[in-house]
Amino acid sequence: MKRARLILIVAGAGAMLSTAAALRPGGPVAAELASPLFTSPVQARLAADRRIAAGPQDGAQTDLSELALRIDGGEEGFGHIVDVVPSPGGDTIYVLDGMSLSGSAFDSGGTRLFGFGGAGGGPGEFRRPTSLTLLPWSGEVAVWDVQTQRMTVHTSAGAPVRSLSPAGLGQGLVQRMAAVEGGFVAEVRSDPLRVQPDAQGGALVRLDTAARATRTLLRFRVPGVNASHRESAAGSSVTTWLNPLTWSPEPRWSALRDGSVVFAPGGPDDVYRIDPSGRVERIRADFRPARVTRGDRVRHLAGLRERGKIAASTTPLHLLEPLNRSYYARVRPAVSGVLAGPGGAVWTRGFSTEDDWRGYSREWRVAAAARPPARVRLPRGFEPLHIAGSLVYGVAVDSMLAERVEAYRVEVP
Repeated sequence: MKRARLILIVAGAGAMLSTAAALRPGGPVAAELASPLFTSPVQARLAADRRIAAGPQDGAQTDLSELALRIDGGEEGFGHIVDVVPSPGGDTIYVLDGMSLSGSAFDSGGTRLFGFGGAGGGPGEFRRPTSLTLLPWSGEVAVWDVQTQRMTVHTSAGAPVRSLSPAGLGQGLVQRMAAVEGGFVAEVRSDPLRVQPDAQGGALVRLDTAARATRTLLRFRVPGVNASHRESAAGSSVTTWLNPLTWSPEPRWSALRDGSVVFAPGGPDDVYRIDPSGRVERIRADFRPARVTRGDRVRHLAGLRERGKIAASTTPLHLLEPLNRSYYARVRPAVSGVLAGPGGAVWTRGFSTEDDWRGYSREWRVAAAARPPARVRLPRGFEPLHIAGSLVYGVAVDSMLAERVEAYRVEVP
């Protein structure tokens, strides 16, 4: 019984994958993860193919240290920050809190201006929000809710005005959405209650401003999710989820306001940049996949314990590690994060449990046209979410595990 309890806790530590795709054919890229060892290349029709600096000493390094903004959330603070998005001029910063199920707006000095949203299924309310975005064509604020599969649109002052539900996606479920010029980019995945794990997949899809699907940008495979649903008694039901192995290859993407999208399939070291015209460029990040080590697993278990996610608070980690070894992937993801930067720059992050228990390296490689490759090292405990102008916005966690919003000024050589 003790082993089973530990298994459930660790297996549930990853993000629940509740979305995926049954989509229209088409699209310029077909990305495949062929095996857990990532031995198969990604297939794509490419307009360009280039490589980011391969070695840790290649390219000039910048350490982010100039703090431009800090928002601690006031007296109540933040529970769990899901997303942070600045207005185009940077004078207003919108923050989405997944614990309070609400959003807040702050000025550039960190003073709270107003709140919006709240827990529930009514107008302007959320159940499990996963992304926050600003609509370029109206200046409104929109929140995507993965549980209700709808987007709630608010005025720039926080008043709810309408809801949008994507159309033309078949039985696919949207995981998150980002607004770009002329519409949206949506990540769509197969519904695990309808599709078996080995057949599940996903896609990035362009939608118009009314959230109607217009074309598929690319398709990708995802780590399969085991899910089942049953009616346990009259008027009640039970839905069971079993997440993929920790560090299974997880596709990642980022979009800019002009419609540019960068995408990493999670297994191979390739990253793709799709410009607004549909031109596809492949960038070889040169983060080599490697075996997950015992040290990686121990550091991850230590991080889970520190955050109260493991019930066995006194069991030595060297005993917990072999009990939970089979619930980790065998191979590290080659790429653990991507960000779309201004001017077509692509930021790419490798894997490191020494920098962060989740496997997020503090060092990002930056590739941009007409500039030599560069490296940017982020402060410890800071997770970047968006790059706008010369500022990198993200979430910082202090020694007491309290979250806050921070923005750092960066000048990439």
